[in-house]
Amino acid sequence: MRAVVLSGPKKLDLIHVKNPEPDGNNIMIRVTACGICGSDLHYWELGVGMDGLPGLIMGHEFCGMVHDPGNRLDLKKGERVTALPINPCGVCKNCMTGHQNICLNGLKMPNPGNNSPGAYAEYISIRPDMVRKLPDTVSDREAALIEPASVALHAVTLADIRIGDSVLITGGGPIGVLCAVWARIHFLSKRKIDIEALVTSEIQLEKVQQTFEQFDLKNHQNMKVLIRPFIYH
Repeated sequence: MRAVVLSGPKKLDLIHVKNPEPDGNNIMIRVTACGICGSDLHYWELGVGMDGLPGLIMGHEFCGMVHDPGNRLDLKKGERVTALPINPCGVCKNCMTGHQNICLNGLKMPNPGNNSPGAYAEYISIRPDMVRKLPDTVSDREAALIEPASVALHAVTLADIRIGDSVLITGGGPIGVLCAVWARIHFLSKRKIDIEALVTSEIQLEKVQQTFEQFDLKNHQNMKVLIRPFIYH
């Protein structure tokens, strides 16, 4: 299969690698969409993955179609799915209390797209309990945003926002925009939300403006967007 491999600092190579093999347990997924996370940019700049080694196939914000259902009897070939890009141990204190996302041994385990093969490839193999079915109402591009959208929802929840609060979100990147979307949908439909975005290039400025317009944030009656150019010449 084709895959994009991190081969050095700011260097990606499109190469052919061996397909993951069906093993009767893990689910083999044919990737149909994959996002680019901020951590991917850091790996790209450094030329190594989370384990400090080159050769990583990045990509952990993705969706696809079941190619081999592994041990999941509820899945069929061709069904659309996404996955939690984590590999919790299941036995540490955090896992046992329902916080698998902060598994104490998680960084030592193979994590897709961080220190084990990810979704910058045609196929990816995922442990069965981390795979989730997708409804037909969610497109592939939307499904690739589920993981960052979950991060934003968690941030808004931790902020302990209450109905009637006004909120300032500093940062107009994907997570900041998604935080604003969650705040507007669930908590603050009748209150003011301020978003402050600091941009460092003309290209970034254009992208931020396009994003705000796409999510209908810039012209929302209760939304104020302040974009501060900080452009290097």
